[in-house]
Amino acid sequence: MDDDSATLSQVKERFGHPVEKWSDINHLRKSVGNSMYNTLQKKHKTSAVIKYFQKCFSYAISQKKKQPRKNTRRETLTSIVPHAFGHHEKCEHWCKEGNENYSFKSLPGGKPLSGDDLHDDLYIVFETMSNNSLKLATCGSTKDVESLNRMFSSKAPWRICYSTSESLNNRVAATVAQKNIGYHYISELH
Repeated sequence: MDDDSATLSQVKERFGHPVEKWSDINHLRKSVGNSMYNTLQKKHKTSAVIKYFQKCFSYAISQKKKQPRKNTRRETLTSIVPHAFGHHEKCEHWCKEGNENYSFKSLPGGKPLSGDDLHDDLYIVFETMSNNSLKLATCGSTKDVESLNRMFSSKAPWRICYSTSESLNNRVAATVAQKNIGYHYISELH
């Protein structure tokens, strides 16, 4: 499920039992970026720093994809901020700090960040994400679902009511065939 709260409330209402919301990697990355823009934009005014942390967040989640235990993910997420400030005690094998030519390529000046205010603001964002690390366990993506929805909307646009039409079944079948076997389903029909 994506981060759509309306969908979550509808599912809870219709099925009447507890439902837990999990987020996919793309929505999480966007959520991290939005949280950071809202928190940092006024004080620190740098999108390069935000993009750097989005990248680190994505790497951390992807690397721990096969280790869904809460603590491993949590530890990795909480090590990102200290790493960016040059404190590598919590870093794992992904950190290249031991290299002679090591620099922070994606950070301004290639150097670690500094400033207590910035550190504290970033810590809050990543602490919040790490506290919800179990919801990151599957690291799934909703790209396939969103792709299928786009296909459905090309065959049966939302602005036109096909729900009472006899052609709706054919439109849905055509969409499923296109998704499963590609556009050559048309030649197989004729």
